[in-house]
Amino acid sequence: MDTILTVLKSLQIDSTLFIQLAIVTVLYFVTRNLIWSKLQDILENREAKTTKMESGAEEKTRLATELEKEYKVKIESAQSEAFSIIQAKKEEVTKREAAKVKELADKLESQLNAEKNEYAKELEEKKVAVMKDAEELSSLLVNKIVQ
Repeated sequence: MDTILTVLKSLQIDSTLFIQLAIVTVLYFVTRNLIWSKLQDILENREAKTTKMESGAEEKTRLATELEKEYKVKIESAQSEAFSIIQAKKEEVTKREAAKVKELADKLESQLNAEKNEYAKELEEKKVAVMKDAEELSSLLVNKIVQ
């Protein structure tokens, strides 16, 4: 123990060591609570705002991709629905116009048949008249040949 006391005296360490040790301990706890905790909070906040935002950005990118896919599906379904509506309207108009064309064709055909019948009657009448004239002419010819 004497050697320890001699070493301490040679280093000029006396009873104030304990007071100094207490002051350093108190300062440590005070600075730890006042400075180091705030510094730690600032460092954690900085990391949360920089590196941890990457995962948030990845999540938002994933959500944007999902929305894009959803919108594409909706657009494609709307396009196919519009195409089917257009096709239905086109078929409806085609049927309606085909019916009008058929009706007009039937009307024209009936007019054609009526005119054909009229011309056939007229032809028959003229044929009868020509044959009558032919008989008269043949009888005149026979009379002239006989005379």
